[in-house]
Amino acid sequence: MSGEAPRRLQHGRRAARRTLQRPVSAGGGRTSALCTSGMAAGRCRESTEKLRTLNYVESYLGTHLPSEYRSAAKHGVIHYGTWESLVYSLSHAAELQGLRKKLYPQKLPSFKPKLQNRGVIHKQGKHWCLPFPGADNSIVYRTQRHFYDAEKKRPVQFKAYVNFGSLFTTFMTVLGGIFLYAMSMTRFTRKILLDYPRICSLGLVTRDGPKEEVMNNTKFTFELHGTGWDESVTDIDSTPPNKKVVAKVCGVNPGYGATVTALMFCALTILRESDSMPSKTIPSQCFSQNEGTEPLCWPREIQGAVHDNLNLFAETRCEWSEKTIR
Repeated sequence: MSGEAPRRLQHGRRAARRTLQRPVSAGGGRTSALCTSGMAAGRCRESTEKLRTLNYVESYLGTHLPSEYRSAAKHGVIHYGTWESLVYSLSHAAELQGLRKKLYPQKLPSFKPKLQNRGVIHKQGKHWCLPFPGADNSIVYRTQRHFYDAEKKRPVQFKAYVNFGSLFTTFMTVLGGIFLYAMSMTRFTRKILLDYPRICSLGLVTRDGPKEEVMNNTKFTFELHGTGWDESVTDIDSTPPNKKVVAKVCGVNPGYGATVTALMFCALTILRESDSMPSKTIPSQCFSQNEGTEPLCWPREIQGAVHDNLNLFAETRCEWSEKTIR
């Protein structure tokens, strides 16, 4: 699942300090959906009251497995199902542009300053970064398009990235991506990828998937870097952005734990609040109708039924920072 990052980033940080285990009554209160791209920003509201207009957002996802668990990772870190989905997604990637043109024949108007493309590889802090190959960019665009068409709200520009600890790892990832894309283009080479996943992925992919100890000790960080104008700026068309905010989430098991749990919570939220859900719309419109800063607080018996490893929420922490651009 991919969240609506810019939409969420415009909330404040009040609920970031609350516990995710607080029970709620069966009939009262609202809850928000937790998404991989939205859970940092969805925990917030008060700080961004100072950020009057958000111009663009860049997201950075990184993962880390402590060295003591790397021997167990030799049995694989990616499940075959993920690999299979990736192969078929790449083989049909060329069809997306035509479908998007049919869905949105007219482009969104251009707003300045424009979010610049950072290229294939760039450095952010201590990490080397690549464009994130997931659906985040498309989902956020769809969200911004919806709110522009329906409510005439200024669209927030967005780009997603994934970061790595070294330049060597980054280059190897690029080479692996090129190999995988080329092999996905024909039926014969796709069959090789699907029949011999471990060989083609250099041991990263197995049919049994990663061990529990590997998944539960794989740490992730997710950052949203937002840039815009604070309340002191009255003419944003002629004034450069003067405010930057950063929302950061640190947690464990991003692929097979946090994502699944987020999906289940979204489903429970839809069921619980079906009366207030629009019948036909996009995900962000559904969840933006809720109190976006309220934490996911379901009774413990429901939490246990959703996921046996909900302690990952207890290990997830949110951080918030802001600075004025000189």
